[in-house]
Amino acid sequence: MKEIKVKEKRFHLQVSSKENELEIAELILVSTNCWYENNGKVAPFSCTAEDMKIYRQVYESIDEGCHLLMVDYTNDKVAASCFYHLRKSHISLGIMNVHPDYAGYGLASQLLKEIICISEREKLPLRLISSAMNLDSFSLYNKHSFKPEQIFQDMLIKVPEGGFAVEMKMKGHIRKAELSDVENVYELEKGLLGLDRKHDIEYLIKNEDKIWSSYVYINEAGDCEGFLSSVFHPATKMLGPGVMKNESITLALILTLLNEYIGETMLVLAPSKFPDLIKELYKIGAKNCEIHMTQVRGESFEQLGVSIPTFLPESA
Repeated sequence: MKEIKVKEKRFHLQVSSKENELEIAELILVSTNCWYENNGKVAPFSCTAEDMKIYRQVYESIDEGCHLLMVDYTNDKVAASCFYHLRKSHISLGIMNVHPDYAGYGLASQLLKEIICISEREKLPLRLISSAMNLDSFSLYNKHSFKPEQIFQDMLIKVPEGGFAVEMKMKGHIRKAELSDVENVYELEKGLLGLDRKHDIEYLIKNEDKIWSSYVYINEAGDCEGFLSSVFHPATKMLGPGVMKNESITLALILTLLNEYIGETMLVLAPSKFPDLIKELYKIGAKNCEIHMTQVRGESFEQLGVSIPTFLPESA
């Protein structure tokens, strides 16, 4: 525990615990919805605080203890929260929230400085996915030497009763991912994106939380050339994370995952630099609702394939 004084107010910087779980869930729910509503947008979360516990639970399942809190010294209220993942290739900055009651104290900046210290100590680049609509957030990261790397279109897709036809232009096949695929998916992602996060892949395929679905694309030679997961939970319904060799494989995997959610509206972060993929998503009724971007502090990786990021777990 570390004490930080900001504008004559004292806060404890500490690692989160199970006892804080509901308060953290309420913080994420209230602060996120408040920002959107204050900026004339529809609140993204319509679930309960109890549902929002899934955020801490997922992050803890992957990297236990990688969650910092700023706690008000006077009343023990959780004022701000930030998740991160320590990986071999980089550090990922996860969802960061500051309670509206503590706006103006610079708590997000304080938390970011702590994560930057960790990345500098480990000599690893720091990566994140941030909203292009939230200029305060963009400025915060930009002032701390983050640079934009890739733009993603947040696209909402309503799955019709008949589902979508999956036309395979390739000679391989798509099937459910199995634990035996972990090593091949890991090698695919590392080779195409330069990212090293085998533990994340194993977590998604194991699906112990019963909220994930994962598929792989296997080519004629038996090699894995695509992987895509999806999450379905009251607090989040979206596709990702995923890594694919090309746009055709990406589209086929997206349609396959969408067909699991007949009648539902799912979110996918589609990379804008692949116009053919974007065009096909428009054809099935995809609608833009926001723009996100990858931001990097430190070394960037040359990305050769298609990346579909997600927010839970953060996968910049």
